Amino acid sequence: MMQNRLVENWLTSCKELSFTTPFVQLLIKERYTVLRAQGGLNEQGKDVIAINRKGEICCFQLKCGNINVSEWAKINGQVNDLTQLPPVHSSFAKPPKKWKCYLVTNGEFRGTVPQVISDYSKRQRQARHMPVETIDKEELVRRFVDGYGAFFPADPQDLNLFLNMYCRNGDSTLNRGEFKLFLENWLDSYSAVKSKQKKIEALQATGVLCSYLLANKYLAENYVEIVNAWVLTLVTVLHFAHRWDVSDQRIASLESTILNEIEVVYGALIDEMVADSGNFVESAYGFFSEGVLTHKLRCTELLGHISAYLNYCGIRGVTPNCPVELADKFAQLSGYKAIVGEASVPMLYNYIASLLRSEQEQASAAEVVGLINGLLSTYADEGPGIPSPYYSIQQTAEWLIGLDKETITESFQNRAHCLWAAILLAARCGLRDLLEHHWLLISYISNQEVIADSANDLLLWNIGERGHVLDIFPNATQSWQELVELSRQEMGDFLPEPLRSRRYLVPLWINAMPHRCTHKTVLAILDA
Repeated sequence: MMQNRLVENWLTSCKELSFTTPFVQLLIKERYTVLRAQGGLNEQGKDVIAINRKGEICCFQLKCGNINVSEWAKINGQVNDLTQLPPVHSSFAKPPKKWKCYLVTNGEFRGTVPQVISDYSKRQRQARHMPVETIDKEELVRRFVDGYGAFFPADPQDLNLFLNMYCRNGDSTLNRGEFKLFLENWLDSYSAVKSKQKKIEALQATGVLCSYLLANKYLAENYVEIVNAWVLTLVTVLHFAHRWDVSDQRIASLESTILNEIEVVYGALIDEMVADSGNFVESAYGFFSEGVLTHKLRCTELLGHISAYLNYCGIRGVTPNCPVELADKFAQLSGYKAIVGEASVPMLYNYIASLLRSEQEQASAAEVVGLINGLLSTYADEGPGIPSPYYSIQQTAEWLIGLDKETITESFQNRAHCLWAAILLAARCGLRDLLEHHWLLISYISNQEVIADSANDLLLWNIGERGHVLDIFPNATQSWQELVELSRQEMGDFLPEPLRSRRYLVPLWINAMPHRCTHKTVLAILDA
């Protein structure tokens, strides 16, 4: 059966980091109430804590690969914690006396391990501890097929695209447009379904499909693209939940699981960055692997994503993974950043916002000066400008160094998508002299912004005919006071409705979808 083969192939390739989220989604589909889904130093042998339909507390330790006798010996301490230490959660008035314990693997229990575990459980019962039950690959495949098999693409064309995306090299850059449009088209196929429950199940299945498509990215530890994919998945779910009038409560578990995954992956990215001794150069970037441009691309990418993570944590009120070495690494990254098309500008806005939010006014003002000078230099003396955010950083870089002159053929002279936000940041930082010096040039540059008929449609990759482009030239005799007032204007009401109560997603959203970055989104980050 096709679904069985799809699920088995995916499950056997999962690493532990990529296994938790789909397993949690499986439990939710099976009507468990998930209380915690995050391992770590304080996990006490419990990656996931949930309540089953009978009201029993269930604790799961997740492992990847086959478990033989030597592997059992390595994890015995974690299994002891699983079976002997009561689970901890704020909903428990006191430590429970009983809980069910499960050792889960996407491989097999090999050799004598099943008997070893059976004997272990007998000793645990005799010592008045909890026994441990096992879940292996065969059972997982059956349960995933039962729960989500019907949601895997069945149309040959959709299935071909799905498998092509899945099979791509994990080190490669995520084709965000293709990925996002696939999810949108797949969910839109349920719009005609009358059953709201079926639509909710489709929304839940989106998390499993995303996990499936990211299997190779997880294997390659391509953390930046993993985050981008999860952000695109979440905003797609939020769009359709809003369109279908699905309450926040019905998607709360999925949303919480995705946010937790984003935080875990960002934590891994920061740990990797702090430990980096290779000056942030990645050999996996193909022709970008050598030279100044590659290094600046990588540094800008890391700077923008870690800044977005810090802004996200600050707005959401969660404690970031912030090792003491991070400040020095941040300073190093900042020294090598670059503007590579307007698609890279949201990353720099996130960096400036992180400085402003941490009250580093002098440093943020210096960054605004550099950003404006850099952007305007491309328009000076009738210059061509820079490619719009609708072209990826990679496409723009290839165009800049002459490797691809066919993808980008239009002119960007005297038109910009991201400049106006920089101008308002300059006003906010009191950089009047800078703006007066450049204003004649600024007044000749059209500021373009997509206005959707429904703000919720901004969460889609393409607006199509459901909106229009606003094209405005700055006033040649602009009032400074008016500019300052505009820079302080509250922009929350202009966001898509699902993001108004989730302003912490905006920093991640504009990195993943740079063509949605405007002065409104940048100011919304600052004022959250």
